[in-house]
Amino acid sequence: ITGLILLVNISGIKHSSAFNIVFTIVEAGGLLFVIFSALPQLGSVNYLEPEEQGLAGILAGAALSFFAFTGFEDTVKLAEETKEPKTTVPKALFIASAIVILLYLVITVLAVSAVPYAELGESEHPLSTIAEKRFGKTGATVLAIIALFSTSNSLLSNMTGASRVVYQIGKETKWLSLFSKVSQKRKTPVPVLLLCASVSAAFVLIGDISKVALIANFFVFITFLTVNFTLIYLRVTQPELRPAFRVPLNIKNIPVIPILGILSVLVLMAFAIRSIAEF
Repeated sequence: ITGLILLVNISGIKHSSAFNIVFTIVEAGGLLFVIFSALPQLGSVNYLEPEEQGLAGILAGAALSFFAFTGFEDTVKLAEETKEPKTTVPKALFIASAIVILLYLVITVLAVSAVPYAELGESEHPLSTIAEKRFGKTGATVLAIIALFSTSNSLLSNMTGASRVVYQIGKETKWLSLFSKVSQKRKTPVPVLLLCASVSAAFVLIGDISKVALIANFFVFITFLTVNFTLIYLRVTQPELRPAFRVPLNIKNIPVIPILGILSVLVLMAFAIRSIAEF
């Protein structure tokens, strides 16, 4: 799958976008299938029942699942290849985030309605377990196939976004200039894509998706910390900047949302480190 995604990325941004759209539609269809499978059980459990580990368990779960809320930033990484990015990128970020959060909330409520949360926690394929409860092995198989599309889509978007970041670093750093090379025919950064594919393939050897998620989350947390700190720094050092989108809720030009973001990330980061240590 990593090799195939590499070829798609090398073929050009239009092909990558087309595959991304198709994979996303299949992925969304899978989530709707889970919703349909669990819908008859809605309201069958006490949703306010305290979790056994309390707030610590909830935060540990949030730290692990954080990677499921990433990927939106790839929109920003592709700004150079986007029409009217100053207006389309902010809109895309907010619309995509709202759709995903709504879907995840619905899925979560229905998941614990269809299958006891303790059983879901023990399952190696919880969403397939939900489909299997309603439609037997056929339902589980269908969802397993859709899960491959979901994983491939995550790999596709991350490889595309990461390659553009390293490409830009290559343009600005002389000793990394190799990574600024672009295919004349396809207009894609082939050396960087090969690097990203190699790193992705190396993670396959770990063999445990939970470990991979926690490791990935750790570096995503560092990225989010950097972005939030940078926004505050720019507000202090360059207050005259007036971008197309300006973060609201400011106290004397200091944005409140990035401060809350930093505190939230630090808390989740601590729980992610604890979970990695437990492995």
